[in-house]
Amino acid sequence: MLLKNKDLLFLTETAILTALAVILEMLSGFFIKMPQGGSLSLGMIPIFIMSFRWGLKGGLLTGLLTGILHPIVMPPVIVHYAQALLDYPLPYMLAGMSGVLSGWVHRSLSQAKWNTLMAVFAAAAIGSILRSASHILSGVIFFGSYAPKGTPVFTYSFIYNTTWMLPTWIIASFAVWLILLKSPRVIKSSRKKTVSL
Repeated sequence: MLLKNKDLLFLTETAILTALAVILEMLSGFFIKMPQGGSLSLGMIPIFIMSFRWGLKGGLLTGLLTGILHPIVMPPVIVHYAQALLDYPLPYMLAGMSGVLSGWVHRSLSQAKWNTLMAVFAAAAIGSILRSASHILSGVIFFGSYAPKGTPVFTYSFIYNTTWMLPTWIIASFAVWLILLKSPRVIKSSRKKTVSL
């Protein structure tokens, strides 16, 4: 069957960056780790890179695969199948929505480095906010019993998840920015020849 080099490269990079994201998630557990699940999430770095390199399809697929593999290779906190969906596949996939601003990130590479910083942080904020929303919803529905007496469940879930998602957004965005300063080609894509498989 015929497959374009670009398609083959996309699938290969998705597999590699997904594996890297899972490894970084495992390493993240050594830092901030929350009692009911959640930790500093360095796996966002490869997801952001794929979303900037390939746009939405790269970010969404890499995020989805990372979210599926995460609870397989690491001990998950699961109390219900719907909660598992809200805390693993869905939020990681939503992180790939940062790809909606991939065009801005690409254009910023030919501008001042501070423009690139702004573009990366803004794009990553979209994915981080959407991912946080999924975790917060999970907390409201399934972990409300952990809220201190007198504290609204939404407030508790918002604070709980922001505690680790805010530093995740800042650290991952800054890391991607530094990578792009050193090697802008990391998010520049590929050829369109075809190969026979």
